This record gives sequence, structure tokens and C-alpha cells, in this order.
Amino acid sequence: MEQIVTSRGLVPQRKYGTNAMFTPPPKLDIEFCVKKVKGIRVSDVLLGNVGGLDEPDAKVFNDQVGQKVSYRLEMLGYESFSVQRNARSRPMGSPVSHARQKVVTQVAEIIQKFINDNMNRQIDGEHLQWRVGGGMVNADRLFITGLMRVSPGSFQPVLEVSYLF
Repeated sequence: MEQIVTSRGLVPQRKYGTNAMFTPPPKLDIEFCVKKVKGIRVSDVLLGNVGGLDEPDAKVFNDQVGQKVSYRLEMLGYESFSVQRNARSRPMGSPVSHARQKVVTQVAEIIQKFINDNMNRQIDGEHLQWRVGGGMVNADRLFITGLMRVSPGSFQPVLEVSYLF
């Protein structure tokens, strides 16, 4: 039987640096939309299928951050996960903020690394529904809706998961 996506819901995360949970809907500092609909599937980004991304060439960080940013995941049942990436390139001298398409690609790669690093890790029964890898929470079911700034040089991806019926 073919599975059909009928809806998506926010992936619960702790706010970076606190034990507090995201308060839905979280305030997004940077949004990722496809044809004006919030969210882009992680697996599509990893395959390079970002053709419908709204404003793919828009510079997203401008003067908000330095040369590098940290992306932080705080998934329930897992340890904090942080990866640092360049936020700017230097095409001809002065640094220029990465464009939306480059940033969403970085975020998708980091989410896939989180999944790969944690797919065989034990998770307590209370958070079992958020287990990553395999047929559970994976790149095919996750959507990146945006980034929330959680400290001067850090952003936390805001994710949604598709419910399959």
C-alpha cells in the first residue's frame, strides 16, 4: 500500500541553552519556502532538488554573523548536536553572506549527519517516536521550515515531520 502524506507537525526540540521546549510556532529568523509554502524536504535538498526554493539567491545572514555560524539540533531523547559551518564566502576580497540555497544545503547535510551519527543509538521509551533513521524520522519525512537564532553566532533549524497514513 502506498503511503500518503496528509499533514506535517513540528518536531519538538529543546531551545538551545535551556531545558525549555520550542513554543509553537517558533519565531523564524530565516524561512525556507517552496513556491510560497513553508518547508523544504531534507531528502530533496540532499539530492539537489531545490528548484522551487523561494529566493534561492537571497543573502540570508548579511551582517548578522561573522565568518562562521553554528547550527544546533536539540532533538528529544538525544544529546545536543552542534556543527559549525562557514556563513560567508570571499569571492573577491570582502566576505559575502551565503545565499539561501547554500544555507539550506548546509542545514540538510547537518541533519543527515545527525541522523547517521544517531541512528543506532538507544533512545528512552518516552521519546521513541522521535527515533532517527530507518523508517522512523528520516530525511524523507523531515522538512526544514527555517532557522531560529539562539545566540549571536548560532542558529537552530526548525523542523517539521510528515505524518504518513
